[in-house]
Amino acid sequence: MSKRLKIAKFLLFVSLTSKAYGAYYDTLPKGVRTVVFRHVQTSDINSKLNESNKNQDFNWSVNLDAQTLLEVDAVAWAIEELEDISPAAAAAITAGEYRGEATAQVEVDALGIAWGLTDRLTVYAYAPWYRANVDVDITKVQGNNVGFSTGLIDPNNNSVNAAIFKNISPELAAKLNENTYQSIFVNSLGYQPIGNWEGQGLGDTETGLLYRLTDKPNWGLAMTTGIMIPTGRVDQPDIVQDFGFGDGQYDVFAEFGGGFDILPWWTVDAWTRYTYQLPMTQTLRIPESEEFPFSSESETFWIKLGDRIKSSISTTFEVTDYFSIRPEYILESIALSDFKSDNPEADRIYEVRSNSFTQEAKLTLNFTTINLFQSGKFVAPLDLSISGQTLVDGTNTPDFSRFDIDFRVYF
Repeated sequence: MSKRLKIAKFLLFVSLTSKAYGAYYDTLPKGVRTVVFRHVQTSDINSKLNESNKNQDFNWSVNLDAQTLLEVDAVAWAIEELEDISPAAAAAITAGEYRGEATAQVEVDALGIAWGLTDRLTVYAYAPWYRANVDVDITKVQGNNVGFSTGLIDPNNNSVNAAIFKNISPELAAKLNENTYQSIFVNSLGYQPIGNWEGQGLGDTETGLLYRLTDKPNWGLAMTTGIMIPTGRVDQPDIVQDFGFGDGQYDVFAEFGGGFDILPWWTVDAWTRYTYQLPMTQTLRIPESEEFPFSSESETFWIKLGDRIKSSISTTFEVTDYFSIRPEYILESIALSDFKSDNPEADRIYEVRSNSFTQEAKLTLNFTTINLFQSGKFVAPLDLSISGQTLVDGTNTPDFSRFDIDFRVYF
C-alpha cells in the first residue's frame, strides 16, 4: 500500500463560508451572529480514479522475494547463504504473495461562529472534528516455494538442489509462515502492525473575513480571505493504514465570487478559491521504490504541497418562503507537490501523482425561517440544509460520496 494509494490523500472541505447566508455575496448585518453546526458522513471509500481516469481499488500486493526477505533478520542469513550456493535459486525464491484491501469511512462534525462586524464585513472561524475507520483485510495469494513439493531449482544447475534443501530449506520453511508479512513491517521495518485502524481528533482550523463589495438589490460581489491553521492530526509515518485530519502546514487563501437574481425566486451564484499551501518540514520514511514504498529509514523532507484552486457554480430555486433547492457543480485542481531531501529518488516517489483534479455534483435542500421570522410568523431565524455530493469525474482522487447536514441559528 503506497503513500499514493493510502486513503490519506484526501481532506473533506467543510468551510462554513460559500453560500452561507442566502446569496453568495450576503454578509451578516452589523452585530448579528450565527452559530453553525455541520455533520458530514461519507460513503465507504475503497477506490480512486487514477491518473488515467480509471477506477482503481485501494488494493495492493506484495511479493516477499529475496530482496525483501533480506530485510527480515530471522531469514536474511538463509537468503545470503542461498545466494552463495545458487544466485539463480535465490532470485527465484519467494515467501509468498500477499494481497491487501482497504476500506475507510469518515465522519466530520464542524462547529463554527460568524459575526457581522459591519453590514459589509463578516468574520468567521470554524473547526472540524474527525472520526475515521480504516478496515484492512490481508490474504495470502500464493504460498512460499522453499519446500520439496514446490521444487525450487536452479535452472542452470540442478545438482545444487540437494544442497539447498539439505542446508537451508527446512529451517527457512519453518520461518516463513503466516506471520512473515507482519514480521517484515513490525520487526524489520519498525512499523506498527497492519490491521484495522480507528482514530478521531481535531482537523485544521479555518478563520477568515468575508467582505461584500457591492450594494445592489439584485446582484452582488464578495471576497473572502483567511488562513488555515494546522491544528489537525497529521499522517503518522509509522502507521501504514492511517491518515491525517490535517496536512501539517499553514494555508492562506483568497476567494472571490458573486451572484445575481434571474427572477425573484431564481438566483445564480459562483465563486473561486485559491489556496497557497506554505512549505513545511516533516520526517517521513524513505521509500525503497514505487513498488515497495516502505523502509526502516527516515529522513527530514522539505515539503511544499501543491496549491489548490476550487470553483463552484450553483443555482437556487426558492420554492416557498421557507424551502429552496440548490444544484451545484464543483471543480477542484491540486498542483504537484514539491519534496526536497538528500534523497532525490525518494523526492520523486513522493511527488509522482501527488496532483489531482475532481468534478463533483451536489444537491442541497434548504429550510429557513428567516423570512418567516422577519414577518413575525416564527420565533427565531434558523437554517437547516441537507445535501448530497458525489464524484463525477477526476484523476488521482478517492471515489466516494458525502452527505451533509447543516444547522444555523442567528442571534
